Amino acid sequence: MLSAIGFIFSLVAGLILLLAGRRLFWLFVATLGFAVGFGLAELIFGDRSGFLTLAIALGIGLLGAWLAVGLQKVALAVAGFGAGGYVLSFLFQAGGVELPAILPWLVGGVIGAVLLTVLFDWALVFLSAASGAVILARAIPLLDSFLLLKFAALFIIGFVIQASDFSRRHRRR
Repeated sequence: MLSAIGFIFSLVAGLILLLAGRRLFWLFVATLGFAVGFGLAELIFGDRSGFLTLAIALGIGLLGAWLAVGLQKVALAVAGFGAGGYVLSFLFQAGGVELPAILPWLVGGVIGAVLLTVLFDWALVFLSAASGAVILARAIPLLDSFLLLKFAALFIIGFVIQASDFSRRHRRR
């Protein structure tokens, strides 16, 4: 169960990634870094230290934003790896596939890093919508028995919104 801070963060971060992750690459990387940092800090420290968890998450998020602005090629690979690993790990876990936890992270991470560095715009739409859908599906307490269905519905909504926004902006050029 998420703490109150974790729940609020999950809603905000999930919506940002789901609906606007492609538009602002640096925000995608920062939000993803914040999400990973928050998850790791809560895993390590539990609900006991809300401030420490928030500080760690903010630090990793700021590092991600700095990477995205200053070292875009590195940020692409890191963000692709993080998003791909995060999403594939979630899909395996929610689907009941039992593997060592590191395996889906590594496979998804490599796929995500390659996709994001080769097919930047469309991969960013896909990975940011998928990452946002994972965060929101986990955070929304309704229908936990239908976790994959929640993920799929949220992903489709986010992908369609971001893809149509990208197509509309791309046609104007």
